[in-house]
This record gives sequence, C-alpha cells and structure tokens, in this order.
Amino acid sequence: MDNQDAIEFTVGKIDAGMAVLLTQDNQVIEFPSVLLPEQVVSGRVFRPAIVYTDQVRTPRAITASAENILGDTNVGGVGI
Repeated sequence: MDNQDAIEFTVGKIDAGMAVLLTQDNQVIEFPSVLLPEQVVSGRVFRPAIVYTDQVRTPRAITASAENILGDTNVGGVGI
C-alpha cells in the first residue's frame, strides 16, 4: 500500500536548469527544472505528488546505485 502526501509550490523563476520554488509558508527551494512538467512556467502554481512505497533499500544498494550513476556519467574520478 502506498502513502501519499502533497504540497503546493509557486514557481518563482527558472534559470540555468534550476527552478526556484516558493512554498505556502514562504520557504525557498531550488529544484532541477528538468524534473518539472513542461507546462510549469514562472508564476505557475502546481502541486506535485510525493508517493512513498513500502520498498526499502539498504545503504549498500543506495551506494551501489550512486556508484553506477557516477560511473555512467564519468565524473572525473569522484567516488562515494
């Protein structure tokens, strides 16, 4: 069974691949714009869904995933 929460954001601006999001309580969050829907533009209010599953990954599985990503992107020898 999935648990679901939602929060509302206003897009302040989108620049250099980052979006500045404002919460209802005036918190500022910088978020990669590539993860936003295409129709989200400055001034738009949107409510993304955050869905938690029952699946849990071990710390080793998380580290292995990160190492695979770093290996795939060839990030100048930076490791975890």
